Amino acid sequence: MNILIYGFGFSGSGALIDAFKDTEQIAIAPKISGLSGDGGVGALLTAADDRQRQREIAQVRLKELESKIAKERRARRWTWWYRLQERRRALSRALGLRRGGVHASQAERESIEEWLIDARYLQQFLAEIDAGKQLDMVAYWRQWLQERLFANAPGAQWVLVDKRVPLMDPKMDGIWQPLYEPFKLVVVHRDPADHMAEIVRQKGWKKVARQDRDGAREGHPGQRCEAFAVRAGGRQKTGAGPSL
Repeated sequence: MNILIYGFGFSGSGALIDAFKDTEQIAIAPKISGLSGDGGVGALLTAADDRQRQREIAQVRLKELESKIAKERRARRWTWWYRLQERRRALSRALGLRRGGVHASQAERESIEEWLIDARYLQQFLAEIDAGKQLDMVAYWRQWLQERLFANAPGAQWVLVDKRVPLMDPKMDGIWQPLYEPFKLVVVHRDPADHMAEIVRQKGWKKVARQDRDGAREGHPGQRCEAFAVRAGGRQKTGAGPSL
């Protein structure tokens, strides 16, 4: 079972992750970069009727993965350099947590082992296309997603997914739902006054005021709450929104 947690702008959703991260049978979803975007699984599903387009998307993504895997393997050969970089990343994360600038549920960067899972599925997918076989796209990529979600805890029964669901991406509407099934969606709402205080604590008054003046998406918290409420309700001001 996938438990999808969604908050908006320092809503406190990370507290749920902290509450359950040490619980047996519950895994915390790792970072997954191959789901949305022009070269992600969502693009492959959107191009389900165009085999040539699917092949092009998969080949580009596989080439990117192979490049990252090769780079990581070269880095690991230089053991001292690899350990130095790992310590640098750990120090940066620790300093960020002390400043309050890193989300409590922020996952570590993807590992070479996770990239190898992605590459394996892409290679098999390309082989199926080249063989002219009919593939149940949703079932195939759902299996990939489940393997990635439970990669760090294969024996767990549930996985908590925080900020890994492309809920606000209109291109993924109707696509992410079957990939994550079965799932429960938990939307975290925070008292507006407390929410505003946390935003100011994290970003400072000057940055918040500048974003309000410029009309940026991350400006006034009321605008963010309104946008999320509108989309969560299944509609947008400019058209149909994601259906939940």
